[in-house]
Amino acid sequence: MKRTSFLILILLCAINLQAQVIDSLSAKIPIDSTLTKTILEKSDSVKSKSFDVDAVIYSSASDSLKFDLKTKKMFIFGTGELKYKQTVLTGGKIDVNFETSDLEAEGIIDTADSTAVNGLAQTPVLKEGEDNYQGKKLKYNFKTKKGFISAAKNAKQDSRYEGKNVSKVDKDTYFIEDGMYTTCASDTPHTYFTAEEMKVIQKDKIIAKWIFMYIGGVPVPIPIPFAVFPNEKGRRSGLIAPTYGSINDRGQYFKNFGYFFAISDYMDFTMNADYYMRGGYGFRGRYRYAKRYDYNGNMNASYSRILIGEDNDPDKKRTTDWRFGLNHSQTFTPTLRLDANLSFQSTTYLQNNSTFL
Repeated sequence: MKRTSFLILILLCAINLQAQVIDSLSAKIPIDSTLTKTILEKSDSVKSKSFDVDAVIYSSASDSLKFDLKTKKMFIFGTGELKYKQTVLTGGKIDVNFETSDLEAEGIIDTADSTAVNGLAQTPVLKEGEDNYQGKKLKYNFKTKKGFISAAKNAKQDSRYEGKNVSKVDKDTYFIEDGMYTTCASDTPHTYFTAEEMKVIQKDKIIAKWIFMYIGGVPVPIPIPFAVFPNEKGRRSGLIAPTYGSINDRGQYFKNFGYFFAISDYMDFTMNADYYMRGGYGFRGRYRYAKRYDYNGNMNASYSRILIGEDNDPDKKRTTDWRFGLNHSQTFTPTLRLDANLSFQSTTYLQNNSTFL
């Protein structure tokens, strides 16, 4: 009995000693709440940090390329080129701020260069995918894809637009100040539209208000309050820009000015008009419809008033012509098909309007 009591007493002393040792260690290594908070905040900041530049940037220059490590800026001189993802920028002078993701580009003064415009050569050219913009001076943020281009223009295969200032507000939207739009391939277009304000939505449309149309450099006195131009290949509703020319016995003219309505994937409607400076005019309309592997066709109608010669000319001619046509093809069964082609017109219609068919 005495032996058992002695063993229990020794065990209790050992437990008490172990508790004292643990308390002593805890007192020597205190938990600093401030330090713990700092460490956690730093850990969170490392996890949440995102880098503005998330792809490799390639740059080249014919003159020099300088990089300031302290300010994280790069300076490119002479036929400079900068590539970042799908964006390519070229220019005589390019400054890049990697801290803010901003860049500025402008041409260099070179009066000896025959291609220089107003003494500036190697003016900035910004390429984003299939789009190509060029101007005198450019500011751009390659993170937000917002920017500003002065004296900018954009040229495509069948049209181009340009303006005094171009502001890019997001990836696909531009606002143009004192804009011009044309489908004429000439450097000095024969026919074009101007507007104080234009909005360009890439691969969609161009929206403008209070538009003046110029024919041979002369503005038509009556403006168009509002217009939408298609800015994408394929079937899109929008204005059809006219072409400009001259015929000896009718004077100067513009033809095929009109509007295309893409009603649906199965039908569309087109309206066109011609105008002669000596007073003649013409109108045309065409409605098309189609359903693949089933039927397709169109209906068209035309009316024209042609004035040939002056009023005091003994050989003067005044003619009124018209035309109506209907075409329809339909497959009922592999062995049964219907084809109809009807045309009604005045006797002199082809003679006086064949140029515009």
